[in-house]
Parts: sequence; C-alpha cells; structure tokens
Amino acid sequence: MKTEFKISKLFLKILSFFISIIIWIFIQNSQRVHFQQKILVDYVLPDGMTFRDHMPREIILKLEGPRMFSTMMTDSTPAIVLNLNNKLKKKNNKFFLEIDSSLFKTPIGVNIEKIDPSFVEFRMDKKITKKVDIKPRFSGKLPSNLSLKNLELSQDQIEISGPESLLSKIDFIETKAIELEGLIGATEIPVEMSLQDDRFQFFEKKDLKLKFKFEVLKPNLILNNIPVRILSDVEEAKISHKFVSLELFVSDHLVNRPELSSQIEVGVEIPKNKKRKMILPLNVILPVGVYLYKMSPKSIIVNLP
Repeated sequence: MKTEFKISKLFLKILSFFISIIIWIFIQNSQRVHFQQKILVDYVLPDGMTFRDHMPREIILKLEGPRMFSTMMTDSTPAIVLNLNNKLKKKNNKFFLEIDSSLFKTPIGVNIEKIDPSFVEFRMDKKITKKVDIKPRFSGKLPSNLSLKNLELSQDQIEISGPESLLSKIDFIETKAIELEGLIGATEIPVEMSLQDDRFQFFEKKDLKLKFKFEVLKPNLILNNIPVRILSDVEEAKISHKFVSLELFVSDHLVNRPELSSQIEVGVEIPKNKKRKMILPLNVILPVGVYLYKMSPKSIIVNLP
C-alpha cells in the first residue's frame, strides 16, 4: 500500500513538472512582441508599358503579435503581386499607388502597425526593345610587360528592353568586371553581362565568351639550349640548329622553377612531299602561364639524304 502511494506521489510530481513547463512555454509564446517581415513585390503592368522610375522590390511590414509567430514570420519571405491595371491614380503625368493592409494576410492576433513604403509615386513609359553593343569591362591590372590583344566576344550585340525615354540614350552595355590577372594562362573565358538598372531586361540572354591573346612587351626570362625535336618519322634528317634560345614572359610562380625547361617543346614538322633541302619554321609548345617574346632561330634548314 505504501509502495503504491509513493509511486502515485512520484507520478504526480513528474506530471506537475511537465505541466509547469508547458504553461511556461505557452506564456512565453503568448507574450506580445514587435517584429518585422520582408515581403517581395512583383508587378503586373498595362500591356506595352514599363516603369520609368525605380520601384520598390520589397515591402517591410512592422508587426505586433504573439511571440510564437515572430520567428516563423521573420524567417519566411513571402511575395505578393500588385496588378497595376486597376490600382493606379494619376496626376500631372505621375501615377500613385497606395499599399494598404488589405493586401496582406496575417495570422489571427497579429496586427500590422506600419507598411514601408505605404505610398509610391512613379512614372511609366512605353516599353521598347533595342539592340546595343556589348563591351568587356576589366578590373585590376596585368604585369607591366604583358598586354591583351585580339579581344573577341562570341557576340557583339544583345537585345534589351526598357522604357523608351531611357533606352533611346543607351548604345552599349558592359559585362560584369573581368579580373585581368585571372586571364593569365587562358585564351578564352565565359563572361556575364550586367544590367545594373532593374528598369532594363534582357530580351534574350545567351552564354557569352571572350577570346583573347597576350602580347609580351618585355621578357622576364631567357632560356638557352632548348633542344629541337623532329616531329616526323624521317630517318637521317640533318638540321642546322639542334638547340634554340627563348625569350619569355613567365608568371611569377613559375620563374624560379628548374623543371620549366623540360616542360617546353620545340619541334619541326617535315612535310610529306619533302625536298632534299628545306627551310622550315619551328613550333613551340609552352606551359600555361608562359608566353613567347622571341625565339632564335625561328626556322631551321633541314637536309634529307
């Protein structure tokens, strides 16, 4: 009997502990607090029209309500669509949009204290499309003895749309910034186009690539006695020079590498319709980040038996 009484008493203590926790959680979550929620905004415009002015792309609701809703609503980012075909007021060529609490749904017990912005003044314009040039935009700098040349974009124009009064003044757009030092060792990279004004849109966006070459203005490394290889299956061919000298521009991290010479290949290709004596150009294959300034000699004499 006493054992049953002790078990019952222990159970009541545990039960009362859990009930007190539940009550504490309920009280905490029922406390009224102030918080904010971000609402993304999209617009439906009359046919053939677009914004001439910048429009808010998000609305901040300042709310008051139970704590239990604050985290849930603060962490979420819902969106609304404002149809401007039937919500506009016009005065002196300007339109006015009132944003009121009826546009938003909130849980029971949550009150909207403020909407920011609650009033928007703007102008609209005829929407047109236009082809404009694309120009690469660079940032940073190259080493002083290296320069870019033969820049070629995979397309030199793109069609964009926007307000007529603004788009008529635009002849070109720029790519996103291209870091110059990041080009060393490459001959082609993908680039992105940039419309920094949200009043313009790409009519049709395609993948864009930039091709380029480097020109060495001044070498920073000279390598002598680079062997010349015969790249054809020709027996007993005699060449006038078995070694060449190379003047190069080399990236900083490669300048002092002793194995660099072994990574460079210089060769001569002997044609099939061969003569006994020929003057043939030399071909050179360089590692990534190494550029040729001068090769001596550029060609050699090949004698065949």
